[in-house]
Amino acid sequence: MEAEKPGSYEFKASYTVTEPETLESPVTSLVIDVVDTVTGFERVLDKSPVYNVDTDYQAAVFCWPEVDGAEAITLLHSTDRGATWSSYEVLDGGQTEAAVENLEPDMEHWFRLEVTGGVHAGLSNISKVYSGMYNVRTEGGAPTGSTNAAAEIDAAIAYLNSLGGGTVLFEGGKFSTTTVHLMSNVYLYIDETAELQALKGCDAPEVTWFSDKDYRSGTSPTSEGPYKNPENWLSKQDVGHTYWQNAMFYGQRLDNIKIIGNGRIAGNGNLNTSDSVMNNSSDNRADKMVALKLCTNFEMGGLSKHKDLWYEETEDPNNDQPFYLNADGSRDTDIDNMLRISKAGHFVMLATGVDGVSTHDVYAEKSNGGVRDIFDYMSCSDVVASNIYAEGASDDIVKPGNDCSLGFTRPAGNYMVRNIIGDTNCNLFQIGSETADDIQNICVDNIYVLASNKAGFSISTNDGGHVKDIHLNCGGTVGACKYGSDHANLELGYEPSEVHPYRSEMRRTR
Repeated sequence: MEAEKPGSYEFKASYTVTEPETLESPVTSLVIDVVDTVTGFERVLDKSPVYNVDTDYQAAVFCWPEVDGAEAITLLHSTDRGATWSSYEVLDGGQTEAAVENLEPDMEHWFRLEVTGGVHAGLSNISKVYSGMYNVRTEGGAPTGSTNAAAEIDAAIAYLNSLGGGTVLFEGGKFSTTTVHLMSNVYLYIDETAELQALKGCDAPEVTWFSDKDYRSGTSPTSEGPYKNPENWLSKQDVGHTYWQNAMFYGQRLDNIKIIGNGRIAGNGNLNTSDSVMNNSSDNRADKMVALKLCTNFEMGGLSKHKDLWYEETEDPNNDQPFYLNADGSRDTDIDNMLRISKAGHFVMLATGVDGVSTHDVYAEKSNGGVRDIFDYMSCSDVVASNIYAEGASDDIVKPGNDCSLGFTRPAGNYMVRNIIGDTNCNLFQIGSETADDIQNICVDNIYVLASNKAGFSISTNDGGHVKDIHLNCGGTVGACKYGSDHANLELGYEPSEVHPYRSEMRRTR
């Protein structure tokens, strides 16, 4: 609807559904006020695929549509939540962007425009900034190691989301939590002094069309029964792929979210690995560390050093560690920048229908059967996986695929995979086995197989999808991949070393 003149316009909607669960419309009416003044004043967010460790939280950039006939535009500033305003800068009437800097740290700053002259004269909408990382302790989240801080973490996330975005800081201890609910434009920064631990009691799996025991998988798609209808879509993938809410971190239909830092995330034995997880009590069905559904622009990883991660076996393989390569080929053995993961359950990350995924600089610790898959990208496109080290995974480390869990299929493509090192009871890199739609345009360079009971590099198609344009050790991840025009939009976050001593090799040891 396009309003012909300023005023208030009411919209109404009402609905009720009964399957697969009973839901009613959350809002039955909405009033929209139409005005002549500027309403498109907004903060410019940095949506780079790799977090900038030098982010200046005391600075911001704003933009707005061109204002016809404006004589002048004044950028107004408030530090008391709009009670009083002062002039920050007087701008030319033709400007559409302004920058602010040196803001007083760790507080709310409100900005708006005052337009002089022209048909849009008057005050614009308000845009807000929190000038710093927002410490979760501000909401009462305490690193006790046992107290559930989920409510306080969610409150911090919701607060920054209400301001248009920001970064939640975890530091100085162990924060225990059930399900954390992610929100758009909010980042979680786990400092090197912090650890997030999963508790039992995470959210229950969502209700599906086939949630009763007669229909659900319960074990695996290859098990006998209990399938009354062998064509139901729950039988097309492991039960872990079919649900998302039963996770330590959960998000659906979000944009621009990050879980980054050089601290640690631990499942703590409270994230399940079994396909029989639905047979557990309702408070013990969490089996994912991070679960994302139909999102865009997600990053998970450590603090990028803009270098290649690599590995070389020594005489004492029990003490071997990965290292970074400097531009001249020498070793940088400091890996304290990496995000540490432990006992992640069925998945460190299950991303389904997510476009723009950046996963990098992750160290998945050996956890004696406490993790199956590391990174599963189901029906995802525009993906970067780089600098990943995994010890003792019992299933795939990097897995592009697509399944029927969304209730529809979706093609996947445009991947850059580089510097993946690990040992697994299954595959280090696998396309499939869930292949319900097409998978294409994937470049893989520099994978180091420490051990694999199935395959180091595997391609299979089981469900009718076409797999094509898959390139191993072609150098396609040096800069933008040359295969597929969409790859120009992908970034590794660093310029790979031109003196990489292992560029053309896929190594296996032990």
